[in-house]
Amino acid sequence: SVGVYTLNSVSAKRGEVQVDSGKYDAITIEEVHKHIDDRSVLTWLRDIGDETADLNFLLEGETYGRFEELYANYLQNMSGGYRGDERRRWGVENRGLCFLIAWTNEVLQQGTGWKPVADMFRAP
Repeated sequence: SVGVYTLNSVSAKRGEVQVDSGKYDAITIEEVHKHIDDRSVLTWLRDIGDETADLNFLLEGETYGRFEELYANYLQNMSGGYRGDERRRWGVENRGLCFLIAWTNEVLQQGTGWKPVADMFRAP
C-alpha cells in the first residue's frame, strides 16, 4: 500500500540519517522508555529532530486513524512485557534510537495491508 511505503520510506530514510550521524548517540534506552511511559515518543522525536523529522502527518493527520495513540499503546504494551530485556531480544544495549527502531519495526510487522491487527493497539 502507498501509505505503508510512505511511512516506511520516511522512517527509514530519515532514521538512517539521524542514527548514523552520531548526533543522537547520547539518547539512552532509559530516555526512550521515559517517553514511552508518558506517551510522547512521536512528539519528542519531532522536537529533537531539528526539523529533519517531519512527523506532523502522523501527529496531526488521520493517517492510519489516530496513529499517535495507537503507537503509544503498542509501545506501552511492549514495555510491559519486554522492558529490561532489550539486549537479549533485540541486541540493543546502548543507543536509544536503535532500540526505538527495533520496536517500531515490531509495530509494522504486526499489521497487514497496512492495517493494525485488531487487538495489538489496545490500551495497556
